[in-house]
Amino acid sequence: MQTIQKEAQKINKQVSILIQLQVTKEKTKYGLNPNEADVLLEHYFHAKAKYSHLFIKGIMGMASNTKDEMLIEKEFNQLHSLFISYKNTFFLFNTSFTELSMGMSTDYKIALKNGATLVRIGSRLFGNRG
Repeated sequence: MQTIQKEAQKINKQVSILIQLQVTKEKTKYGLNPNEADVLLEHYFHAKAKYSHLFIKGIMGMASNTKDEMLIEKEFNQLHSLFISYKNTFFLFNTSFTELSMGMSTDYKIALKNGATLVRIGSRLFGNRG
């Protein structure tokens, strides 16, 4: 966050960001685990003046790459629960914490059912990358 703040400050720009969480056990997925996110948000909340050019708009995450819809639903539900928890803990009076980005072309319907506000559907629109 410090690097983003520094670069945004250089160009005098307000930057909206999403915190990426990892709720899968897949090695190909990245992000903070919930405990790391708690620490990061606690730091941001207490040092908010230090981050005058950063605005945390929400969280993002990906489900496992599987056809097991019950597992995908469980992971999206976990992301939704974390989003609600962070909103109630850190952003209760902040109306800009609104985004829950999860879901891709193969699982966007499950993501929407579980509270997604942003989905990534590139391959649905443009076809698979080849």
